[in-house]
Amino acid sequence: MNLKIVNSKLGIASCSRDQVVEDIHNPSTVIFFYYQKRDWIVFNEEHRDYKLFLELVQGYMELNDRQRKVFLDQVDIAEVRKMIDTLNRILRIRRKRHHSMKAA
Repeated sequence: MNLKIVNSKLGIASCSRDQVVEDIHNPSTVIFFYYQKRDWIVFNEEHRDYKLFLELVQGYMELNDRQRKVFLDQVDIAEVRKMIDTLNRILRIRRKRHHSMKAA
């Protein structure tokens, strides 16, 4: 997979639509996915709202847990709420992964 690093601090990269994971039925609708092999959140740079969602995710990842809850309580757009829920699942996976690596 040919990734372009967007934000190394946050572990965010991007790729073209044809690089999106083959298991996904319709890659053109994918905004981002978790690339576990490299522990990156990878954005589909050909998605029509790529820049908007990239900025949203980067901003969200900079918030602390309390700020994230306040933000999520204010979101009333179903598509954004679903995206944030997906991002939160990815962040939990990453936290557990980093915690287990430190314990080893």
